[in-house]
Amino acid sequence: MILAGIDIGTNSLRLLIAQTAGGSLRKISTDRRTTRLGRGLEGSGRISEASAVRTIAGLREFMSAAAAAGVQKTEAVGTSALRRAGNAEEFIRRARSEAGVSITVLTGTDEARLTVRGISAGLKQGNDSPHAETETTVFVDIGGGSTEIIVTERHELAGVFSISLGAVYLTERYLHGDPPAADEIAMLRSAIRNELSGLGAGAGRTRLQRARMIGTAGTITTLASMYLRLKQYDSERISSTVLTRAFIDATTQSLGASTLNARSKIEGLESGREDIIFAGALVLQELMDHWDIGELRVSDWGLREGVVLDLADRLAGPGKKPQGK
Repeated sequence: MILAGIDIGTNSLRLLIAQTAGGSLRKISTDRRTTRLGRGLEGSGRISEASAVRTIAGLREFMSAAAAAGVQKTEAVGTSALRRAGNAEEFIRRARSEAGVSITVLTGTDEARLTVRGISAGLKQGNDSPHAETETTVFVDIGGGSTEIIVTERHELAGVFSISLGAVYLTERYLHGDPPAADEIAMLRSAIRNELSGLGAGAGRTRLQRARMIGTAGTITTLASMYLRLKQYDSERISSTVLTRAFIDATTQSLGASTLNARSKIEGLESGREDIIFAGALVLQELMDHWDIGELRVSDWGLREGVVLDLADRLAGPGKKPQGK
């Protein structure tokens, strides 16, 4: 089957069109748009008209691309912005009527589950394993509106967490200077640490023996692109990148001291992320410190891939065993 998955994020829209068979997928095409659906949501509690118009325009383009590719079924999912916005239902109705998109709003737990499924599928197709050479894996997805964390131990799920540490929301709440003032950075760092200290069983502040961290989504893939100094995004190179704690520390310090104009000139930093990349990098730095993890494996596979594989399972019908789980 040719299927499509659309991730309607707080900062960006992401599209995957893929051929699925036997629990695996072959990517046909991908696309993304920075529409900043969650702009201003932290203060107003609502999706603005400008953000809605940008996002619906992107959805129309994605649905046209899916039709041209012969997609048989499209699954569109909403994440943090649509979980939080007071006018989310109004936006969902408009998306259906103006773009022909039916949106499912994921819980934080379902978003985390599908993200891990997508990452794991990418590792498997790359002849790797999320548990290779380790008993514990920490999966991380730092989005615009929230961060999803999944901890597995000895191949078993130990904890699934969705926490309010999104790069867009944190930037709007704490970072106002250009560059941000020292007290703004200190308040943001304190807020991140406070949120991490509240994680439940399976994600406490302990050193995880022989653990590794695998990360996906905009903040982390952008940091990988910066590390590689990519002039054009390359998913294959991104997915083979390992970022050390030393690189994250140095990059976070540099970003925090840089103006938006200076950040816009950094090779590999996607246009439209100049304002939010520092907050996202700070979340990653604090996560690595929380578990005393020295390096991060980057994956370009994540929520979109998990959505498509989950859709393929459901279309296979209840009489068939789901593949790839």
